[in-house]
Amino acid sequence: MSSFKNIFILLFTLLSLLFISGCSHKHSKPKPPPVQESVKFQKKALIVGISDYQGEVNDLNGIDLDVAKAKQLFQSWGFETEELQNPLDFEQKLQTYAQTLKPEDVFILYYSGHGSSAPDNSHDEVDGRDEYIVLSDSKTNHFLIDDKINLLLNNINARKLIIFDSCNSGTAYKILHQALPSDMQVKYIPAPKTLRDTSGENASVPNTSLNGSFLYFAACQDFEQSLASSQGSLFTNAFTQKADISKSAKTIQQGTLNILSEYFHPQLHASDEILKNIPLKSFLKIQ
Repeated sequence: MSSFKNIFILLFTLLSLLFISGCSHKHSKPKPPPVQESVKFQKKALIVGISDYQGEVNDLNGIDLDVAKAKQLFQSWGFETEELQNPLDFEQKLQTYAQTLKPEDVFILYYSGHGSSAPDNSHDEVDGRDEYIVLSDSKTNHFLIDDKINLLLNNINARKLIIFDSCNSGTAYKILHQALPSDMQVKYIPAPKTLRDTSGENASVPNTSLNGSFLYFAACQDFEQSLASSQGSLFTNAFTQKADISKSAKTIQQGTLNILSEYFHPQLHASDEILKNIPLKSFLKIQ
């Protein structure tokens, strides 16, 4: 009898403990899941527009409109924009971005101004000519070779969107449609015959694609000329019209090409073909 009583007490005690534990569990609040900090990244855009060149005949109309449209577009994408005040600081500014931007960041470089070309001395160009952008503070025109631009951009580890609205070569004459504005200007300055690659860093560096993830929109092919007017540059006008971030880069490029193919042919290059076909907002990390 005593043994049965002890067993009963033991069972009663166990049931009581289970009941108390269950009530405690029922009323206790569940612990929240651990907070995972989102990766923070910067979104920076450098806008370079040059209208005032050495030699009044070389000045370009409508570049201020290009800059305003680019700025409005990039800010609508959530980018912090900066306009380069002194174009001759271009190299130094890119070096600054190289020091401050990290691989998880996103960087946009937009350029609207003159382009040029000259015979290739380092023998790394298929067409035998090096391409240049022409930087100027209105007193001095500085021809910056494509090889050096590649080096500067390669040092920026961020994901890159690059947009150049300039003549990439301009070695072929392009017949223009009569319906174009009467003040249309070719965005090309002939390079001096004495111009040579003086960067010193690229004599043995092949003109290869940029390092890291990038998309590159160019106004035209190497042998074509892009155009500016008082209403803005043709490529920038078309690009900003078609740059829907829900669309792919390839779709945007095709849209600009459809508008401009009668005059020149906008180009698209990428570090990976896949990047051409995903929504632009995914590449730019836009929510």
